[in-house]
Amino acid sequence: MRRGWMMATTAATLALAGCGDRAEEGAGAPPGDILANALVPAAKTNQVQPAVPLATAAWIGRWAGPEGLFLDVAADPASPEQYNLTIKADLDGAGNHYVGREQDGTIRFVRAGKDEVIRPGDGAQTGLKWLAGKKECLIVVPQHEGYCRD
Repeated sequence: MRRGWMMATTAATLALAGCGDRAEEGAGAPPGDILANALVPAAKTNQVQPAVPLATAAWIGRWAGPEGLFLDVAADPASPEQYNLTIKADLDGAGNHYVGREQDGTIRFVRAGKDEVIRPGDGAQTGLKWLAGKKECLIVVPQHEGYCRD
């Protein structure tokens, strides 16, 4: 009895589904196709949802420090949360290369065995008098290492 009731309910539902405005549903489709189409699962798409841009993505480019020091932040094409960093933090040499990773709105990297964090701030927060009036800066080591954009 229950099985017969379910079949009757299904048939009635499918019949009513065919009673809508056929111009919108494809007027040329025979009623049998409604049932066939209802049983075919929707096609799965392999579209990749666009990633939410990281706050640190705005940091890509060159940042100037005092006396010709600099920080270059470049996107790593292999990993959207990874950055290639070139840092000239002292007056000797051309700069050192590091791989940094975005984490909670900062970029973390390892330098000389020590975990370092690049975070945003302003010139006053760097603690460096040469950068005091700047508005857009990145701070690595307060009072010692910071870089700004003009």
